[in-house]
Amino acid sequence: MRKQHYLLCGVAALHALGSAAWAQNDGARAPQPPALTEGQIADIVVTARRREEALQDIPIAVQAFSGETLETQRIQNAVDLSKLVPALTSAQSSREEENYVIRAQSGSGASISGQQVTVPAYFAQVPLPIGDGGGPGYYYDLQNVQVLKGPQGTLFGRNSTGGAVLFEPRRPGKEFGGYVSAEYGNYNNRGLEGAINIPVSDTLRVRIAAKGLKRDGFTYNATTRKHQDNRSFFTGRASVLWEPLDRFSNIFVADMLRSTTNGSSNFITAVNPAALIPTLFQGTVQAALARQNAAGPRTTFSNVNGIDRKRSQGISNITTFEITDGLILKNIFGYRRFKQVNRFDFDGSDLTILHFDTCSTAATCNARDADEPWGLNIRQVSDEIQLQGQALDDRLKYIVGLFGADLKTPDANYQHQTSVFGSVTDTNQYIDDTSRAAFVNASYSFGGALDGLTLSGGYRWTRDRRALTLYQVTNGRCVTGLTGTVVNPAQADACEASFVAKADSDAYSIGLDYKITQKTMVYIAHRQSYRAGGTNPLAAPALLANPPIPNAISLFSYQPETVRDVEVGLKSDFRIGDWGVRTNIAAYHQWVDDAQLNQTFGVGTANVSALVNAASAKVKGIEADVTVAPTRDITVLTSYAYTKANYGRFLDYSRRDPVTNTPTPQGGRIFPFTPRHKLNVNANWAFPIDEALGKVSMSMNWAYKSSILLGLVPFITLPNGTNVFDGESRERATQTVDLNLDWKGVLGSRFDLGFYVTNLTNTTFKIGGASLINSSLGVNQRMYNEPRMYGVTGRFSF
Repeated sequence: MRKQHYLLCGVAALHALGSAAWAQNDGARAPQPPALTEGQIADIVVTARRREEALQDIPIAVQAFSGETLETQRIQNAVDLSKLVPALTSAQSSREEENYVIRAQSGSGASISGQQVTVPAYFAQVPLPIGDGGGPGYYYDLQNVQVLKGPQGTLFGRNSTGGAVLFEPRRPGKEFGGYVSAEYGNYNNRGLEGAINIPVSDTLRVRIAAKGLKRDGFTYNATTRKHQDNRSFFTGRASVLWEPLDRFSNIFVADMLRSTTNGSSNFITAVNPAALIPTLFQGTVQAALARQNAAGPRTTFSNVNGIDRKRSQGISNITTFEITDGLILKNIFGYRRFKQVNRFDFDGSDLTILHFDTCSTAATCNARDADEPWGLNIRQVSDEIQLQGQALDDRLKYIVGLFGADLKTPDANYQHQTSVFGSVTDTNQYIDDTSRAAFVNASYSFGGALDGLTLSGGYRWTRDRRALTLYQVTNGRCVTGLTGTVVNPAQADACEASFVAKADSDAYSIGLDYKITQKTMVYIAHRQSYRAGGTNPLAAPALLANPPIPNAISLFSYQPETVRDVEVGLKSDFRIGDWGVRTNIAAYHQWVDDAQLNQTFGVGTANVSALVNAASAKVKGIEADVTVAPTRDITVLTSYAYTKANYGRFLDYSRRDPVTNTPTPQGGRIFPFTPRHKLNVNANWAFPIDEALGKVSMSMNWAYKSSILLGLVPFITLPNGTNVFDGESRERATQTVDLNLDWKGVLGSRFDLGFYVTNLTNTTFKIGGASLINSSLGVNQRMYNEPRMYGVTGRFSF
């Protein structure tokens, strides 16, 4: 780490060239916007570059929403958030999974082995570990949520190729106060939430918030006689802000989440009659599909006793010290602990084709660490130190930082699979991932004839090490290690196999932005970032193929993925008569090398899931956000995203040569979970009534999404080798409408009332699942969106 320390020292010396007071105290409350005039649009303060700035002043594509907006719009997970952010979609294999997709960059395949996601989530400036992506239980008492688009890494935290989602909890304030709120809706949805702000002294402030919610499931499982897709969680957080000196502040945030549900519903939706398993079952699989089609999307026949149990806790400690005017030292320490057991039916039928049924019975519970049989059991410790400064008459702004993260499994990640003909597989794995990085970013604002022009650039160096120790046993015999050895699945030392992937990677950014006027900015940026390589714990069945798959051992690891892009943008505030207008427009082109693809394929009656590297991919698109405010009482936000994404040639393991078992080269595939067009319209109207009666407002959000592919391989390979579309993997275009009515300060009191309806037209569509139709299993399994939800909320503030 010697060169990183030199880097910090060099920037400290640079500060001697000159400085001025600029620093924003991290512990201070965000500045309050002034009262709006007719047709004026409120400024939004964000921390996308780790300092407080107006959204319109930063030359990157970002959307941000206040905690109040998130509450009013009923935003509770990634699917909900995508209704407000067209560039964002969600790829889900289970109901509560938060897998963000931005500009076609998906975290698909980021599983229990700890692969890096393309769009990481941050809570209180600390990156959340894989699995804990910020879903239900995070969207309460927030300052804001920010969605950053495009490659990241030269400003803070982890590197990423798709973007980042930042959750900023509300900080302790200077005034005593708080609120208590309750909600009730259909499906017996009932929730209670509250927060209290306590200024202990002039230098010490505390805020405590909590939320509990229960909701009955909206999908009936006719086999287990349970309602799935329910919700049941309790979450809480405590924040302590200490400011003993004008130049020093420390904010400590501790949070926890406990969630237990009946798991996600799973539906069989397509069958390949020529695949191995449907052929062997002689029409039984087709009969299961016909039965499911007759029952519809709110009744399932899955024969897995589903459960999704999560335990999450963590701390964030942010220390900020202003060394001198214009020079700030900042440290962000994070600790995250996450556990999950997720039992689900991978085939979505009442047949036993492929089940992830961990610990549903004693026979399916063979964890090496018997007292901790979690499918995901990880501990992450991270630390980030930054030196932020300003020099040369405030024209030069810079940030230099070091980042480190260690992610380990205190106890084994354990999965049990039951598949056809009674075959069972037990997998215990330990992961040990480390990441070390140094980054620098600087911007220089020119003067004189070039006044308004700013040049910026950044660089990041990262060293990643990902280690996996695996014990995989099928039907009592080792698949890894000493293959074929008879063992006890719970203590299978003979099956030990270890894999290590290492890589040093570079990321950089360079850009120009020009302020044509104080309210109009244009910019151009070129960036490079990467997604780290890693290991594949579910690749072991590939070693059992007959004839052997050439170089099958290579499937246990994969290389880093690199993304380069060029982005041009325009940000402008202007008026058309009395109307205020705000525009944020961006166009981009991305080039992806060694693109990581999640491939699922069959080996006999077993199933393999592995990330592999494709040759290349290209993504291009346009994004536009236009806000119009005809009056102080009416605001309309229209957002649009166009995305075109295709893979180059890659080896398709689901289409292997029937003689040699060699994967065949394919090309031109469209990125899954990436609609070509998305359009959102969000309108808000504050009723012009006497203020003594309170403030009444209504909002409507309409979200349109063109058709999407739900899997990488939406084809069936016929016995003659012909590829035909499976007819199911492309989900049609969809649209939803949400309505909200809010009455704040009812009759001049401290009470607020709200009424909401989501998915007003009760539209039904698929949002994720598993595409196995081109494997030996020969089926597709899906999950559906939430039905119409409606209810009432009440809140008392003090």
